Amino acid sequence: MQIPRTWFQFSLRGLLVLTFVAALGALRLEQYMKTQPRKEPPAPERGDQTDAQILRDAIRGAYSVFRPYKLHDRIEGCPCCVADSAERELHERPLSELEGETFGSYVWKAMTTWGDVKDFKHFLPRILELLAFEPDALGLAAPEIAVGKLAYAKWSNWPDDEQTAVLRFLNAWWRNELHEISEHAYESRVDSCLCAIGQAVDDLSPFLDAWRGDDDPSACQNLARFIVHNVEGLLKKRRLTNAFWKERPLQMQSIVDWLLDPRIKESLEAAFFQTATASSAEELSSAVQQWEWIVNSLGIKRPF
Repeated sequence: MQIPRTWFQFSLRGLLVLTFVAALGALRLEQYMKTQPRKEPPAPERGDQTDAQILRDAIRGAYSVFRPYKLHDRIEGCPCCVADSAERELHERPLSELEGETFGSYVWKAMTTWGDVKDFKHFLPRILELLAFEPDALGLAAPEIAVGKLAYAKWSNWPDDEQTAVLRFLNAWWRNELHEISEHAYESRVDSCLCAIGQAVDDLSPFLDAWRGDDDPSACQNLARFIVHNVEGLLKKRRLTNAFWKERPLQMQSIVDWLLDPRIKESLEAAFFQTATASSAEELSSAVQQWEWIVNSLGIKRPF
């Protein structure tokens, strides 16, 4: 079949026009972004603390609250699961210096095959400290596993001061993670942090409300990355992609419902028009499109 010359010329002309329009649109967006004043978050007023300072204060508070739980001469463990050399290693360094494979192994096995609740309380401040600032130092003990041990220890039945110390840390950790932005596009630790908190906390609404009410550019960008990270699971199974949610379906569903609320899209759109960088604008725009795709694919009716 021979393609008419006029049709070919028309198609080529149309392609050139579309290419020109797309390039012009990108140029205008870039020029627009350059003309917008850079919106920096306000510097803390005198007496205010940074997120990291608040988090360190929470950790210091945990060390103080759980100080009465002394290190036992021997931490009993399953002989098939815990080597004597590993048990001895926990005694060789001060609590504030523990890290690495052996300590991560303890966290993984805590209270199931290694030690009891009192042992766990002794080590808890250091576990929280590493979660906040050196999560890789916990080895195989992912944040979801480490924080999930709180539920296993029935922390909601602990004395009030101990529960307060744990909640103080979780809130400070959450706020700090919301405002941390990875230099790699679309990468975020917020997903793991929220899932970890969800392993120990039944009602996640205070954490979600804090996120939606946080107009800090970093919190909005992390929201965009959270949506993009979970789009596949939401489209296929209406669930989040983190495998640790399997044991906490009610908590996961509360996040999905929250995420599909039209106010989330409104927050992303508002952040788009206030962002200071083209890269952030691109991530926010992509998240809005992904949100629309998810909602339409799931057949969710939206108010007009």
